[in-house]
Amino acid sequence: MNSKRLKLPLAKKDLIGLRAGELVTLTGTLFTLRDAGHIRLLQDLKRIGKLPLDLAGQTIFYAGPTPESANRPFGAIGPTTSSRMDFAAPVLYKAGITATIGKGTRSPEVVQACKDNIGVYFIATGGAAAYLAKCVKSSMTLAYDELGTESLKKIEVVDFPVFVGIDVYGNELDPTVSKTQKKQSINQSVFITFEGGEGSGKSTHINFLAGTLEQRGYEVLCIREPGGTEIGEKLRRIVLDANHSEMSDVAELFLYEAARAQLVSQVIKPALDRGAVVLCDRFSDSTVAYQAYGRGLAHDFIHRANDFAAQGLTPDRTIVLHCGKDAATGLKRATKHAMADRLEGAGKDFHKRVNNAFLEVAQHNPKRIRVVESVAKKSQTSRKIFQSLGDLFPWMQYLLDDDDFFQAIDTGSYPDKVGSKGRTGA
Repeated sequence: MNSKRLKLPLAKKDLIGLRAGELVTLTGTLFTLRDAGHIRLLQDLKRIGKLPLDLAGQTIFYAGPTPESANRPFGAIGPTTSSRMDFAAPVLYKAGITATIGKGTRSPEVVQACKDNIGVYFIATGGAAAYLAKCVKSSMTLAYDELGTESLKKIEVVDFPVFVGIDVYGNELDPTVSKTQKKQSINQSVFITFEGGEGSGKSTHINFLAGTLEQRGYEVLCIREPGGTEIGEKLRRIVLDANHSEMSDVAELFLYEAARAQLVSQVIKPALDRGAVVLCDRFSDSTVAYQAYGRGLAHDFIHRANDFAAQGLTPDRTIVLHCGKDAATGLKRATKHAMADRLEGAGKDFHKRVNNAFLEVAQHNPKRIRVVESVAKKSQTSRKIFQSLGDLFPWMQYLLDDDDFFQAIDTGSYPDKVGSKGRTGA
């Protein structure tokens, strides 16, 4: 079985690339500690307010090694049952421990601690203590010497084999079933909408974000407005048909609201109820921008209509992609490969009002809405989008300095239809 080789101490950017069930080999410094040692470590943490002995960012191996043998630091060093350390693990992850190693399953509190603190839990193979000892090249006792085998030891290892038992996304390996990843999606319902004028790049960035989330175990649903349902798609064709120039502004408004009401009831709410991440290309903010500011309909009435159609649903985060005050740039992008639809053909003054409207709406909703300049280099825009979502997905902050990751969106070297079987109307 192929393994991923990692150096200790582990960097957060290394952890976000791991998935439960992967075989990993570790080279560098580990720290051994068991039950009694954890009690002492918690006491020291409480006394001085931080982890002692430079343990922040390090990995703890739940092991009590035997005395040296055959010119090796230890005769044997095997994992003990990790659940015995569940009382201490959440506190230690929060204090700065990056990873733990043991055997067996962990409590829900430990799983949550890995998610909250970008940490992992590795599983070492039980019954292989003599083999694991061959991976240890040196050992030094650091503290709690009176605890004997349960003292805190610093050991140097080379190609120490472990499986990822819990990854930073909350996925778990069930070692009682097999050494393959238990299929499971992350249960984290989040509703994110993308807004902006024509040609602002919403589809491109939704697709890249969706692929990133799916690769890390999230169920992702990508939808668009109007659309996303059989009824919504039919309404979309009607409202955007360039031949329907006689359509009144009020009729246009109600077609959008009807499509939204169907989408919320049939698709969005059920997806959120089962813990999916929903990425929506346009939502209620577009109605405010296009029908209130663009068409000039009464703002109060549109807000009431939006609330009624959305049935109380508000996005957790809205990303407004802004191409600049001049709407011409976005319109040129939007109509590059196709004829303008009824909305795209509404005129530059109309679209200028719409573009400015999104900025004004964002000013009134600073907690929910983030404005991101949509520039020519997609990776720059995408990096800002990920930064804007960092409070919802803390692991994203460790991707921001990864140029190779973001380069994929510039080169197009990522699947164009990632997870398409789970998408509606994208």
